[in-house]
Amino acid sequence: MPWLRKRGIPLVLFLWGWCTVRSAAREAKQLARVAILRYDDDTGTPNFGYLPGSLTEAIDKSLQRRFEYVREDPAKSETQRRKIKAKGIFNAREAAQYCARYDVQILVYGRFTYDPQNRQIAVDTWISLGTEKDHRQLVQRRSQTDASIFNLADTVAEDIVREMTQIAMGQRSASVPAKGAKIELEKKTVPQWYAAKTQLAFFAGAVPPLSELGQAYHPGVAISVGVRHALFQDWYGLLDLTFTSLAGAAKESRNAYTTRLVLVPARVGGGYAWYFGNGRWRFDAESLLGLYAGNFTILASGENVHEKNFFNPTLGLNLSVHYLAWERLALGLRAGYLHLFDKGTQPGTLFLLQLGLAYVL
Repeated sequence: MPWLRKRGIPLVLFLWGWCTVRSAAREAKQLARVAILRYDDDTGTPNFGYLPGSLTEAIDKSLQRRFEYVREDPAKSETQRRKIKAKGIFNAREAAQYCARYDVQILVYGRFTYDPQNRQIAVDTWISLGTEKDHRQLVQRRSQTDASIFNLADTVAEDIVREMTQIAMGQRSASVPAKGAKIELEKKTVPQWYAAKTQLAFFAGAVPPLSELGQAYHPGVAISVGVRHALFQDWYGLLDLTFTSLAGAAKESRNAYTTRLVLVPARVGGGYAWYFGNGRWRFDAESLLGLYAGNFTILASGENVHEKNFFNPTLGLNLSVHYLAWERLALGLRAGYLHLFDKGTQPGTLFLLQLGLAYVL
């Protein structure tokens, strides 16, 4: 049929494209991962040992009746919690670290204490949405230590449901659900350094020589590549390879000659990171040691008249700041100090000032 041949094929292509887009949209819309930690028992007495389990169970049941989400395995949550902080309640930064490192979008946690003067149990609850900025404390709930205490868990759970409803309604694609329908908690991530386990770094910049090297050579160029890997909390190990090239000129009687010095330090070390700016800015301090390969060349009228290769130890310090501009790519500025040992002569020193990129794995 001519009509079908002319219009049927475009129609099929249109429907196929529309279905593909719809399917991609459904796949892109993922449910949030929610972790509910056991409430800390800060009463100082074993009389309320049942309360952490009661609170967690009541919260999870209330949330399941109202929302659609992915619950993180409770046993896994407690193990991961101790990796962030062995004891005590999370602050805003530690809660954000937990979310970033373990792919959790909503974290619920709290503690309860005992007021012996009024014979009351007081429950404090916090909710983190994955950043230091999106961290909120709910109203404290109190109950007498009588039969009314069994209603305390439900009251706390209702507070959390109310807060989570406001969170869900604040999400862009959220709409008011039909009566009795569940609200989808959507997965929304924010770039943060807390999740970074390994990063690959590239730096390039200037290297002004200091001390005796500064008298013989002009500022040169420095190119560095490195790998950093998290070890414990904010401590990390690193490998760094740097290429530097310095050129100098001198005159001796009638003949003019130029000198060139190439240094390639290969170093290992450790560093510590500080985070600020809602987890997107990172400041690093590093200490390094290793060996450097050197090549010293004298050129006269463009010809190589003398060349010497050598290997010696080196020490160094680096200070750097990075901004995580995208989910896995950061912009950085680094200042470095290189101390170069040389047999039979005074050690040389170099100062590095570099701009760079870091890719987060």
